[in-house]
Amino acid sequence: IENEKARADQQKAIALNERTGRESKEKELSLAEASAKLKDENQKQKDFNQLLILVGGIIIVSLIAIALFFVYRNLRITKKLYGKLGEKNKQIEGQNEELQSQKEELQQNSEEIAAQRDAVEAINGKLDEKNTALLASITYASRIQKGILPTKTKLRTFFAEHFVLFQPRDIVSGDFYWFAAKEDFCMISASDCTGHGVPGALMSMIASSSLNKVFYEKRAYSPEKLLSGTSDEIMNALDQQNNQGSDGMDSVVCAYFPKENRVTYAGAKNSLFYVQNDEFFEIRGSKFPVGDIYYGEHRDFTLHEIAITAPTIFYLLSDGFCDQFGASEGGKAQKFGKRQFKELIMNIYKKPMDVQKKTLQITINKWMVEGKERQIDDILVVGFQVNPVVVTL
Repeated sequence: IENEKARADQQKAIALNERTGRESKEKELSLAEASAKLKDENQKQKDFNQLLILVGGIIIVSLIAIALFFVYRNLRITKKLYGKLGEKNKQIEGQNEELQSQKEELQQNSEEIAAQRDAVEAINGKLDEKNTALLASITYASRIQKGILPTKTKLRTFFAEHFVLFQPRDIVSGDFYWFAAKEDFCMISASDCTGHGVPGALMSMIASSSLNKVFYEKRAYSPEKLLSGTSDEIMNALDQQNNQGSDGMDSVVCAYFPKENRVTYAGAKNSLFYVQNDEFFEIRGSKFPVGDIYYGEHRDFTLHEIAITAPTIFYLLSDGFCDQFGASEGGKAQKFGKRQFKELIMNIYKKPMDVQKKTLQITINKWMVEGKERQIDDILVVGFQVNPVVVTL
């Protein structure tokens, strides 16, 4: 029994040792496996870390390379920009030099202009002085010219009802009116000399003097003789036979014989207009002027006679009124014309003479303003009324 117990204990001990050895081996194996696994994981971690380091290095190197590329490119761009900027600066410097040159040139031109302006102002000052003196001279000449014109008092001795519309273009006039009288008759004319302004005014003085000479000295008491004699006087005064001058005048001359109730008329190119018994009449003048050698040395004018059987209003005028340009249909300038003058006269001939004059003046001035036209010639219209006179014996 004890041997069996000993064997049993021995067997237990052997079994325990085997089990212990087996467990030891299992532990060793387990430790070996764990160690191997740990070693493997460490190796993997090491490999991963190395890979991570490699990738990071590659990334860093790439970033550095990219950064260097952009830096290099920016440097090239900057270099190009600096080059262009340098060229631009050179261009700007060149432009600045050119601008400076232009500035100096402009300065020089400005100085020249200033000098020219001063010279022009000085010339203008002298011209203003001369113009002022010339205007004063022409204005004085106008007073002299008006001195040869008949006064209202003289005209009233035969024409109680009359008006004179006298509107020179340039202060003095080539148009003028003339009047002379004897005890039982008078003569009146409206004339338009060659030219206007100063030349026309000089001609008007010569023509007026010639009319006076032919009437008072040569006793030409009929309109056609007065015009013929005056034509000879003007050609002689201007020596037109030698100078071949073409200066002269167009004229309307009427003689009024109150006791005989008649008016005689002769015209040099210009017509006589009158209204009698509410009817408008025009008598045309001869087709040549007074003076002007080109129409021959001597000429005969046609005489016309009008019987004063009813109140009659006569109108003597130069061509300035009817030839004046002014308002028109369609925007084209046209002359006032005889037709429109006739219509105007037929609207006003029954009115007082001062009203007729004012209406004529307003009408022609309005005609010019509406047509935006300036006065192109001297304007002269003489109107007078004569009535039948009953002669008692």
